[in-house]
Amino acid sequence: MRFTSRLIRHLIVFWVGFALSMSFVSPLRAGEPPVTPFLRIETGMHTAPIRRIGVDAANRYLVTASHDKTLRVWELATGKLLSTLRVPIGMGDEGKLYAVAISPDGETVAGTGWTGLDWDGEASIYLFNRVSSRLIRRIGGLPNTIRHLTYSKDGRYLAATLGGANGVRIFRTSDYQLAAQDMDYEDGSYWADFDRRSRLVTVSGDGFVRLYDNRFDLIAKARAPGGTQPFSASFSPDGSKIAIGFVDSTKVNVLSGEDLRLLYSPDSQEVTNGHIVIVAWSTDGRFLYAGGRYYNSSGYPILKWDRSGRGDVIELAAADNTVLHILPLNNGGLVYGTTDPAFGVFNRMDHKVIDIRADNADFRNNVNGFLISHDGTTVQFGFESRGKRPAQFSIEQRALTPITSDSSEDLATIQRRLADQGFDPGPVDGLMGPRTKKAIRRFQRQNGLTVSGKISDRLKQALGLPQLTAPITQRPGLEITNWYDQNSPTLNGEALALDNGDLSRSLAIAPTGQHFLLGTEWSLRLFDRQGTQQWRIAAPGVAWDVNITGDGRLAVAAFGDGTIRWFQLTDGKELLAFFPHKDGKRWVVWTPEGFFDASEGGEALIGYHLNQGQDQAAEFVGVEQLYDLFYRPDLIAKRLEGGHEDAIQTALAKIGDVRQVLASGLPPTVELLGGAEVKHNSRHYTLNHAVIDRGGGIGRIVYRINGVEVSNATERRPGPKTPGRTLRKPPKPPPKGSEAPDAEAGAKRDSHHRL
Repeated sequence: MRFTSRLIRHLIVFWVGFALSMSFVSPLRAGEPPVTPFLRIETGMHTAPIRRIGVDAANRYLVTASHDKTLRVWELATGKLLSTLRVPIGMGDEGKLYAVAISPDGETVAGTGWTGLDWDGEASIYLFNRVSSRLIRRIGGLPNTIRHLTYSKDGRYLAATLGGANGVRIFRTSDYQLAAQDMDYEDGSYWADFDRRSRLVTVSGDGFVRLYDNRFDLIAKARAPGGTQPFSASFSPDGSKIAIGFVDSTKVNVLSGEDLRLLYSPDSQEVTNGHIVIVAWSTDGRFLYAGGRYYNSSGYPILKWDRSGRGDVIELAAADNTVLHILPLNNGGLVYGTTDPAFGVFNRMDHKVIDIRADNADFRNNVNGFLISHDGTTVQFGFESRGKRPAQFSIEQRALTPITSDSSEDLATIQRRLADQGFDPGPVDGLMGPRTKKAIRRFQRQNGLTVSGKISDRLKQALGLPQLTAPITQRPGLEITNWYDQNSPTLNGEALALDNGDLSRSLAIAPTGQHFLLGTEWSLRLFDRQGTQQWRIAAPGVAWDVNITGDGRLAVAAFGDGTIRWFQLTDGKELLAFFPHKDGKRWVVWTPEGFFDASEGGEALIGYHLNQGQDQAAEFVGVEQLYDLFYRPDLIAKRLEGGHEDAIQTALAKIGDVRQVLASGLPPTVELLGGAEVKHNSRHYTLNHAVIDRGGGIGRIVYRINGVEVSNATERRPGPKTPGRTLRKPPKPPPKGSEAPDAEAGAKRDSHHRL
């Protein structure tokens, strides 16, 4: 290999199917991750694209890496989540994970991406012990983002491909020191794969496929004819062939595994939409799989050719969005990960046996259906793509309400307003029953309206219901074109400045016409009417929908991570974030300072990510453990009103931020040591458990049966880390077989952990 010392400080961020993007490392580097707590969504599933996946040699475990800044370990046979691995993170892109691999023995999980660049100026690969979830090693000093990770089949090496013209690194797994590198690349390296002899193949944005022997000497370098930008590569099981997928082509090439000459191209004539980016072979080499941005009327399929790619092709219905990784399984099936985010498993009979999808709302393809009130306190969106399953959320009413009529009349909200003003509509159920009609007629009569018992614009106005408006996308003097799913938006014929490879997704013009908001793949941007960018913020996901309030104060955006967020239009400062669970019932809304409001059960959807330095896994503390301190619906309502910042900062100063609250340690954990021993011929049960002090001390321990606190119980108090047997007397004997005892331990300062 050729060794060089070139250091590229700019970062190239790649999104499958699009071109390259250039952005610069922040000049502010403190050397350590920020200590500020980060409030994160946690639903038990990824909330942002699953960029890469990995499986161990025995196919027991699946690992996934996501832009949501988490690695996750799953039981492959069932799709059950086993653990969540948390790397140090920061604001914006810092901590987004682009690659993951699991060692063949299933013991070590490697994850990386935009990891450490903001505080070090250099990227890191994090190595976790799968069993303990402990961060056991960090490989630092890498000059750019890492796009792909792969272990050799014998587990002796870990290969990493880098962004920028930084090539590939190979590390020995015995000590994870550098074994070899090739920096003679002219663009980012996107993919790497080992064969059974530990030979290595890579692909790069410079157009070349490179083949290395098992000593990692370059033995062949060639351009594949199928496209100009190869993106993925996969060795056939016997190493005789290499399949190549392209980011700019509907073709797949199969090259010689000895010298990279073209052997053949599978028939892809029917692929007319999108590109075939990702390739993989079945474990016996009989089938060739491919997918990516190719879509049909049913979604984004995985193509399966027989006869090693020389035969017929079938389509496996896989996903609703881009397929980002495919891996074969020993039983003849395959596993895949997607942008949705989702992952799934097909068995050898091509039946989908696992299909795990996100709990996010899907805001895609709804730019004109993303409606907001004049002051931004009410927003309307769709839980599904194209605005299907519409709903409204009111910050003032603290209500998430489905819209069931074609006219989008929010009957449940009308019922709630009638009830608030003393007109009894009966149950708030969104149904027009006799009591609701009677309440409407009474209200109309007392307010001088035409008495009809029917819903009208005048009725809604009299009830104070917000009038919702769609984003303004046209205005005289502002001819904005190519803004919808295009990479070259223009203002009055002049190109608007975007990062190379960024993609414009949504547009909203301010009511005054003096500014406009552009939502893109990676960011939210405000421009003035001359096209000068006023501010830019990194997006937590694709900015599918944007709008600007009628009073011109707020920008509101719906993102690919399932959140809707409010920003000050003047400077882009985030004010609020809202996450509606796709069940249509649970929701949570919070401020960057950590104050929140939530529906019943909604507080369990978020928590605090606490960095523990560069070389330790981060901690995660659920918001429910700090409920009494940060549950402040009053402050949520005030945030959008303006003029209440002093009240919010005073409240925060009074309790300290989350880091300060937990400065003396995390809340204790309660571990069940065995099932509750219940004797039905007595009024007693014994709950075997241990309370483990994590530094915050052990305060009050609350015991419940079927959710009811047991107030007259006695206990033998366990010491820290010491198992204890606690005898409790329930207030009255519960029905036989229905007991559900639990325990909740509090720290000495108002934080809790529930069993």
